[in-house]
Amino acid sequence: MNSFRIDIVLNLSHLYIQYFQYNAYVSNPQQLNTELDTKLGVELDAELNAKSDMELDTKLYKGAELVIQIDTELIADLDTGLDMGLYTRLDTQLDAESDTELDMVLRCRFLIAYQYVLQL
Repeated sequence: MNSFRIDIVLNLSHLYIQYFQYNAYVSNPQQLNTELDTKLGVELDAELNAKSDMELDTKLYKGAELVIQIDTELIADLDTGLDMGLYTRLDTQLDAESDTELDMVLRCRFLIAYQYVLQL
């Protein structure tokens, strides 16, 4: 994964953490999913407008869509306590992906978010 892709992963992770700080407990998962979709989309647009690589564009949007699902589940798990079950579910989802680069993006993003949650 090149440095541009790593930068985007880190930018998305910081965006997620900032959003997460203000929305630790959300009663409406669908609303959260929509809001995360919008915020991640804005961040991706800003990053991708600086590049013209269509293949990169497609991979990152695919990754963001999967990350939104994982983030929603992560926040929902806070009500009952975060356990390793989430990591197991993430691994299962990632194993189903054939794109190793996408796996790395998601693992990197998950680990940053997971470390933050452990500090709560």
